[in-house]
Amino acid sequence: MAISGLHLTLVGGLLFLIFRLIGLCWPPIFLYMPAPKIGAVLSIIGTFFYLQISGGRIPSMRAFFSFSLIMTAILINRTPISLRMVSFSAIIILLLYPESLSTPSFQLSFAAVTGLVAFYERSQLFLTGKTYGKRILFYFCSLFVSSLIASLATTPFIAYHFYKVTLHAISANLIVIPLLSFLIMPLLLLWVCLAPWPFMFEKLSQAIAPLVTAMHETAAFFSGLKGSIIFLTGLSAVSFSLIVFGGLFLCLLKTKLRYAGAALIAAGICHCILFPKERPDLFLANQGTVIGFVDKGHLYTTQRRKKTFLSEIWGDYHGIPQGQRHRLSDRRHPLKNNLTVSGNNILVHTERFSLWVENEHQEKYPHAHIWISKIRHHKPDDFQGHFIGEKDLPHTRFIYAGKSFSK
Repeated sequence: MAISGLHLTLVGGLLFLIFRLIGLCWPPIFLYMPAPKIGAVLSIIGTFFYLQISGGRIPSMRAFFSFSLIMTAILINRTPISLRMVSFSAIIILLLYPESLSTPSFQLSFAAVTGLVAFYERSQLFLTGKTYGKRILFYFCSLFVSSLIASLATTPFIAYHFYKVTLHAISANLIVIPLLSFLIMPLLLLWVCLAPWPFMFEKLSQAIAPLVTAMHETAAFFSGLKGSIIFLTGLSAVSFSLIVFGGLFLCLLKTKLRYAGAALIAAGICHCILFPKERPDLFLANQGTVIGFVDKGHLYTTQRRKKTFLSEIWGDYHGIPQGQRHRLSDRRHPLKNNLTVSGNNILVHTERFSLWVENEHQEKYPHAHIWISKIRHHKPDDFQGHFIGEKDLPHTRFIYAGKSFSK
């Protein structure tokens, strides 16, 4: 069961359409209550049950509160789409889960929806009084425009949290979103309803499977294109803050002061170019059980598997291709001749530093710039390098050319 806010909104929209059509089929029942208002109430109930079975993640909660506010606006004859809807959803979620403010899920979800609502609020003014031809053209262009705006709004947050930017997301969305919205989601809703009838259930499953495969292959094709991903060093706190506040100025203000947001965004980009974020040379995670370091464009980790979540994050942060990410235990990698194993202890010499990882006690220890020990609390008096002892390992640490920072 998908947990994306997009899917919950699609389910709510389908329920609203179905209940409204049912209401139109029996006019006597709805003489005193318009069909759209009955559909609004029933679709809120339906999306609430979908929210419960989907896990109740932040994007889904944001979508549910926003959708409920839209339906409420229909009930009281108000404008359904506005930035008040976004702020209402944000306030409710932050009251329930204040810690979600710093999570990528919350930031990406509200960045995308704020940019979209702000744009379409202004575009409605542009469309007022225009011909139907322009409205139809705008409708067919809206998918491209929506993907573009959502991508621009979320790019700073993706760069800040994940250190990369995708270039073909808009092209993929032009194919995947119509396929998902008009075919897969309605058929899946019917698929759930037909579950008690095995014959029809099986036939519909056979029809849905090729569509899901096509969506998956489309995503795989665009993600595999050359240059589909640009790796970044990440945004500093100053650059990130300038860009985010600039975007808020552009989206929330309605006076000429909002154009100051463009200046803030430009200042944030310039700061990012002139003062790039420093890249760490060595990573420690999971209480010191996982160690990774970078040397000459290659990433080396102490993990048993080559492709893991941590290796993906660290490799993406430095923009290191998949083929240049290695395990220290591999038989062949560029640092094999500079690696010494003594029992469970490891000594590695890189271009910028030497690393000694001590997993078991040893009377004599080699000269190294960085000493990571899982069995000692304090370094010996005669050791002059940087020491990370057992009590320091519970915290994830990034090492910048020998200088330690906790994070």
